[in-house]
Amino acid sequence: MTEENFVDVLKHLLGRSPFRAFAIKLFTGELIEVDHVNAIQHYESLVGVNAPGSIPVFLDFNSVSHVVDAASIDYPYGSTS
Repeated sequence: MTEENFVDVLKHLLGRSPFRAFAIKLFTGELIEVDHVNAIQHYESLVGVNAPGSIPVFLDFNSVSHVVDAASIDYPYGSTS
């Protein structure tokens, strides 16, 4: 994912009204759920996420595989929220 694309996608998802949860999938396979508009802070391509039930996660666009709507995620053990 390019830096410009990542920033555009974040702005779009964070600007939805009402807010709907989404997830950031990393190249490592890790899935980071963003369940509240205030759970994520970004400055250009750097992002900090307070994911449900975990410590803060910091990442940049180079580590992002793709971003998905949380409703489309098939969690192996049920929802994380």
